[in-house]
Amino acid sequence: MRTSGIPQERTFHTLDDAGRLDARLDWTLHGRSRLIGALVFAGILAVVFGKALVALGFHAAESDLHSHILLIPLISGYLIYLCRKQLPTEHTCSARLATIALLVSFSSVGLAFLLRERGGISQNDYLGLMAWGFVCYLAH
Repeated sequence: MRTSGIPQERTFHTLDDAGRLDARLDWTLHGRSRLIGALVFAGILAVVFGKALVALGFHAAESDLHSHILLIPLISGYLIYLCRKQLPTEHTCSARLATIALLVSFSSVGLAFLLRERGGISQNDYLGLMAWGFVCYLAH
């Protein structure tokens, strides 16, 4: 059944290792909207944390000790790409874990701002706390 010309369900077919047609990836309208929502949330977080993330990028680019930080997102994306067939297809949400991640991120960002205002934190530690807060918000 169609509503307003938009198909409600679409199945993307892929080939498995033996060359057989694999129709496990079932993207419903609900699944796509969740993905779009997650991407929008990640984009908003990137804008909110943009100043700290850009500062972290410049700090890592100028430092021999921290230069590996720039490779972490690329390597993580590559590993996800390599293991994409082994990743779970069913996702569940845990309110308890999301609450813990949210509390840790609030604490991290709050501590970073508090210590920065008092002058009791180095730029390195401030950027580390902000990056940790960003990752915890993203995990939320």
